[in-house]
Amino acid sequence: MAAGAADGDDSDTKQLDTTFCRCRVSCNILEKYSGKCELSGRTARICCRKIK
Repeated sequence: MAAGAADGDDSDTKQLDTTFCRCRVSCNILEKYSGKCELSGRTARICCRKIK
């Protein structure tokens, strides 16, 4: 059984940009700070950027 493909649901094909987030000690210039996370038992930052 196909996951959503057979019933005509194409809602996710309209999204052109994908946001990629990861937990880091510091964000680089292309990334946006989006909250706090835990990395190796320490408080770190959630850094997100758009992928086209």
